[in-house]
Amino acid sequence: MKEVKAREGENNPLFKLIRQEGMKRELPLVVTTVKAFSEGQVRIEKGRVVDSKGKIVKGYSLTKEIDEIVKAT
Repeated sequence: MKEVKAREGENNPLFKLIRQEGMKRELPLVVTTVKAFSEGQVRIEKGRVVDSKGKIVKGYSLTKEIDEIVKAT
């Protein structure tokens, strides 16, 4: 692996593909996250993430929404 990184660096085809796929999701993730907060689906309360009912959650998955946006483009 070190040899490939030293020889190809960011020109490695797999690295490029991973970066492209990540970039497709980056803007939709930011927009969807802001929307989730602005609509009250999730919020920060006393330093903890809570859902719309005030229940503490470890995380809030936006995978479905992001997948739909990426698929539509």
